[in-house]
Amino acid sequence: MSAIDPREAKLPVWARKHIESLRRRVEDAESDRDAALLATDPAGSDTVLDAYAAIPVGLGKGTIVRFRLGDENRQEWVDVHVVRIHDGRRLLQVMAGTSIHIEPRATNVIHVEVSR
Repeated sequence: MSAIDPREAKLPVWARKHIESLRRRVEDAESDRDAALLATDPAGSDTVLDAYAAIPVGLGKGTIVRFRLGDENRQEWVDVHVVRIHDGRRLLQVMAGTSIHIEPRATNVIHVEVSR
């Protein structure tokens, strides 16, 4: 917040009130901006959009990401998000509109397919 100009004391009451309301609006806008920056900061997020881009975007904690693998009417979608279980561990929860088939491809890669 900027320092109050001593000349403000000489202004009419309505002008001082208006200036004060403008200061509150600036503080609120700065707070909203800071919250938005924190919410989209990859460091503070467990879900990151385009992690390999020049400017990755954090989507916040626990954000559910839906992947459409086919016809939405046939429930061919998969939702994925990070969850914390009772002992504090975090894991990736995968939920689909129908049965899913998980195929290990390597020690660090899996394929997920919805049943047709």
